[in-house]
Amino acid sequence: VCSSIAELLAVLMAEETQENELVEEEEVTQIPGWAPAVSLDLQEVPTGEEDEDEIYSQRSKLYRFKDGEWKERGLGESKLLRHRENGKIRFMMRQEKTGKIVANHYPYDYPPYCELKLNTGSDKCWVWTTMDYSEDEVQVEQFALRFKEVDLAQQFFDAFNNAKDENAKACETGTEPKDREAKPSQPSKPSQPEPAAPKAEVATAPQPDGNPFAGLTLFGSNSSASALGGSP
Repeated sequence: VCSSIAELLAVLMAEETQENELVEEEEVTQIPGWAPAVSLDLQEVPTGEEDEDEIYSQRSKLYRFKDGEWKERGLGESKLLRHRENGKIRFMMRQEKTGKIVANHYPYDYPPYCELKLNTGSDKCWVWTTMDYSEDEVQVEQFALRFKEVDLAQQFFDAFNNAKDENAKACETGTEPKDREAKPSQPSKPSQPEPAAPKAEVATAPQPDGNPFAGLTLFGSNSSASALGGSP
């Protein structure tokens, strides 16, 4: 009897030991003779910024004056990007959640284009007018860019105006930009420009000879927000 009990205890202990042992399972990644119908290999999606260096970036909210009122265009990083070859700088902004481009143009020192003016009643919001290329076709747009702090708004003012100066120097060198999301042409005494017709609520800007925006294949008068009937 004792021997039978001892044998039973030995069997039970052996089974308990086997249950407590960890069994390493091997992940099955391939099945012989079977191939997936769809490949899920990761691919890099070009952003159009591969040949540019980011020289300014700040989270902000962009508005656009459309249909007689200010409408939110997107929240995200407003950027200034310098092209490594021609040295030109463009302003570009994407919606934070979708990645959609909501602003895309070159800052130029050519009043009334790209003249930053404080929005009425706010020292944290800049308003300017330009020819923008974020849509399928160039459009005259009036933007308002609002920051969280006054200091951040001032930093944008300095960076944007510095970009205008650098673009003026880059144009003097005669370098031609490569095709990108933003594609301004060389501003050397173009013929009488034929810009896209501005929206009814945006005043028509003068278009004298020598306008650096003339003939562009990428990108008004800059009136104040009060003149346009409201603030963003």
